[in-house]
Amino acid sequence: MNPRSKFGNRCRRGGAVLVLALGLGSLTGCSLFTDEGPCTLIGCESGLMVRLDGAPAPVSLRVHLPDGTVLERECLPEHCARGAFFAGVRAPTVEIDVTVNGNTQTVSVPLTYRAHYPNGEGCGDPCLVTGVHLKLPEGQLVAA
Repeated sequence: MNPRSKFGNRCRRGGAVLVLALGLGSLTGCSLFTDEGPCTLIGCESGLMVRLDGAPAPVSLRVHLPDGTVLERECLPEHCARGAFFAGVRAPTVEIDVTVNGNTQTVSVPLTYRAHYPNGEGCGDPCLVTGVHLKLPEGQLVAA
């Protein structure tokens, strides 16, 4: 018998067992069943994503909530452009302080949330997410 074909047969059988094991694992260990079918256990978190474009240096972002809570993040310009996430924010409006090179500017923004169902609408509660896109064209802070 050709050793190559013998090895190939073992790989095919082993592959089938591996696929079967992975399939069973995803049905039993990583999902839930509902009346609508299986649900995954992918999670999400409610909150606010703040993107800032045009920052020439590291940035300090402070989000002021109506109840007096202040949330703060520091980020480099390239990371701020991708977004800084503030978990748990569910306020209808916030004030955001942006500090670059010791200069602080503030913008007040109304927030509109959308429901996000990472597992489908029949699979658990949604996360409420919103985002704000800010720009610093010519050093002046504006909501985009």
